Amino acid sequence: MSVSKASWLSNLGISKKLALGFGALLVMVTVVALFGYFTANTLLERINKTRYSGQLKADVLSVRIDEKAYLLDPSAANATRQQATLAGVTEDIGKGLSLLTNPANVAILQDIQREMKTYQERFAALQQANQTSAGAQKELTQVSDTVTETLDQLFELVFAPGGSYSTADLKALAEMKAQMVGVRLAIRRFLGTPDDSKSQATLKVIDELLKTLATAQKQIDGDTAARLYSATQDVTRYRAFFESIVAQNRQAQAAVASLQEQGNKLVQLLDQLGEGQLKSAAAERQAALLKLLLSSLIALLIGIAAAWLITRQITQPLATAMAMLKRVAAGDLTQRNEVSRRDELGELQRTTQAMADDLRQLVGGIANGVGQLSSAADELSAFGVQTSRGVTQQRDEMQQVATAMNEMAATVHNVAQTPPAPRRTPTAWPAKAAARSSARPRKSPWPPKRCRAWAMPWSAWTVPAVASAASST
Repeated sequence: MSVSKASWLSNLGISKKLALGFGALLVMVTVVALFGYFTANTLLERINKTRYSGQLKADVLSVRIDEKAYLLDPSAANATRQQATLAGVTEDIGKGLSLLTNPANVAILQDIQREMKTYQERFAALQQANQTSAGAQKELTQVSDTVTETLDQLFELVFAPGGSYSTADLKALAEMKAQMVGVRLAIRRFLGTPDDSKSQATLKVIDELLKTLATAQKQIDGDTAARLYSATQDVTRYRAFFESIVAQNRQAQAAVASLQEQGNKLVQLLDQLGEGQLKSAAAERQAALLKLLLSSLIALLIGIAAAWLITRQITQPLATAMAMLKRVAAGDLTQRNEVSRRDELGELQRTTQAMADDLRQLVGGIANGVGQLSSAADELSAFGVQTSRGVTQQRDEMQQVATAMNEMAATVHNVAQTPPAPRRTPTAWPAKAAARSSARPRKSPWPPKRCRAWAMPWSAWTVPAVASAASST
């Protein structure tokens, strides 16, 4: 069975294979841990960003609260507090531009920055309008006090005992004083809740006062007329200051409306920023979850692949070695495997193959010895059979010899008891023995062919023996 060239992984030792597999698994676990760490950092950054969005919205709401407080009391303290709050919000927006990373959220924050700048400009315009209105109100109050004092002096002068003023003059001065009180009340009502109807009513009252002053100037002469002229000039200035206050109030109202609109835009943008933060948090959560799932899946696949590969690198050569040992145990020593691995399992396979080769050589040597022993045993068996046949033949021939000896002894005995007879030719004895020998059936030749060199015919044994016996007789 041929085996392809082993890879570098097959040549690594078992400990190195296990170290490589566990190392790859540990690397993937480390990667998953790093993904978890970065995900945790992302979540912490998202928490900071969400907290920043909430803090920015709280600061903008503080701006709106300070705005309401300033509108109710446009004092310098409230204006200073509002300016400080706006400066803090501007600083927080600058920090947010370096904190946020999502382009959509950064764009929203830039819009908030622009709207906040516009809000500051409109608040500055409102503050300027209120300051101008406050200056005009101060001037208005001074003029109002001057006119009131002038009318009070004229009233005291006219109603002084021994005066030469008529009833119509007295009535005109009383009417002017009442109208001045009405003007001041109308202005207070207007300043309390400014609107166009109240401003028109106040201007109407001021115009009636001016008309009354002009009529009184025509009726009264002397120092009283001069004072009435001065009062008329003051009321005219009073009317101008009031018109300035009305104009500044309209500007302030426009600034307030614009400021509130700008504040609403800021709140809407902050709501959009909050929604963007929620969307970013959901997207980052989904991305982090996807990264964790992918890294975990990759780690699992690598672990499974490493386990399968390392198990295959161990179990497959073990199975090959077990198959070799089973074939050896079953007596099959003909199979041979080429081993190219250089690890412990390759060494085991080579050792098993060497053992099989040694056993094959040993069994081959034993088989050759057994064959040689079998051949020798066959030859010995054949030789034993031939020896048995020769012994049997020799026994028969010995019996024949014994019979012949007995006959010869009997013949000799008979010859010894009978008188001597005429001598016969000695050659008759061998001829008679040869005739008896030829009359017996022939048996298988013995001894074997290799012993036939020293074998002699029976006549060669019997003739000398008979001749010897005859001569001895």
